[in-house]
Amino acid sequence: MKGHIVKRSTDSWSIVIELPRDPATGKRRQSWHTIKGTKKEAEKKLRELLTAQDNGIFVKQSKLTFGEWLENWCRDYVKIQTTQRTFESYYQNIIGHIEPALGKVILTELTPQIIQAYYARQLEKGRADGKGGLSARSVLYQHRIISKCLKQARIRHKRTQNASQP
Repeated sequence: MKGHIVKRSTDSWSIVIELPRDPATGKRRQSWHTIKGTKKEAEKKLRELLTAQDNGIFVKQSKLTFGEWLENWCRDYVKIQTTQRTFESYYQNIIGHIEPALGKVILTELTPQIIQAYYARQLEKGRADGKGGLSARSVLYQHRIISKCLKQARIRHKRTQNASQP
């Protein structure tokens, strides 16, 4: 795949990545990314994006938040694939803890560091009544929910990516 850099303004660059043509219409597709900094930083980011695309892990920029994905995942996967009791347990943890803390993060910007900081906060002061942290077991349960949710996001992303390959 190909890509190039376009100068936008002082210390602002656009990276343009050529994507596979739309299989339905045959139209050209591009992914645009804005980078603040030097041209060298933009070139480095371009190389990273092209390498990720070549390795099949390129994620098209999206405004989908983690909270929106959690809601979709709960409705489309957990409710159908699990028992009612499991669904209710997941839903309570998502609504009570995970979504308020991580829900506004853009899904493609959710990093292991952000998630690890969330776990640390939960252990320190995660109780709803404000009287301390959650137990390690409760945080581990939330970790399993987040892990399963993100695993399903990767699976769905690979499916849509393979469907768009010519």
